[in-house]
Amino acid sequence: VSRAAEYKLIAVNLAREGLEVVRNIRDTNRVSNVPNALRNNLANGTDYTAVPVFSSLGTPGWALDFSASAISDDMAKVFRRNSYYVQGADASLGTPTPFRRLLTLNEICKDSNGVMSVVTSGSACASQIGIQVLARVQYGGPLGVQGSSIIEDKLYAWQ
Repeated sequence: VSRAAEYKLIAVNLAREGLEVVRNIRDTNRVSNVPNALRNNLANGTDYTAVPVFSSLGTPGWALDFSASAISDDMAKVFRRNSYYVQGADASLGTPTPFRRLLTLNEICKDSNGVMSVVTSGSACASQIGIQVLARVQYGGPLGVQGSSIIEDKLYAWQ
């Protein structure tokens, strides 16, 4: 397998994992009867950009860190530790990789006329019905291997 194909495969899987983290948080909110399951732990005010962080301390699990606002931010860097790809404050204990990952969780809104729209970071809507998740992974490696993968999904509240 060529280096370019290997990096593309890793990038797609990192993006897919990002979507699954958001889905897992949404589902956990719902099962736990957390009020406003589409916002709780899935936004920081009107900041909708984040990186997924796995914590093995205390109760292991995924969370979103909203301190990254662009894929060029240090928090978007992906490290490799013990055969796993990791991000977040503790990730620097691993080996740097050529990958960066950023999730964008835009609100999907529905107005009183039934018109749906997507609201981006910095804004909010009155009646949120879902989340548009964009998982972006960018890479730049040796020998000029560069690329990116973006995966989009739309998640809605379920009963």
